[in-house]
Amino acid sequence: MNLNPTIDLFSQHFNNLLLRFISTIRGHGEIAIDALNQTWKKEYPWIHPPIPLLPAVLKKIREEQIEAMIIAPL
Repeated sequence: MNLNPTIDLFSQHFNNLLLRFISTIRGHGEIAIDALNQTWKKEYPWIHPPIPLLPAVLKKIREEQIEAMIIAPL
């Protein structure tokens, strides 16, 4: 199992944990905007979404049939 995320989703230029990140807003250095409208295939994403987006994130993971590292409260 790969435990090294390849991309940071739902981040911004001042709090991204990885060099490759998708931002929630246009900033500096992101590779794209709006993670839910990007493909996550061929990635092992680090996902720390806003809590209201958790259902959409889980749905996308199932649809794209990927593994991901999700940071969320239980």
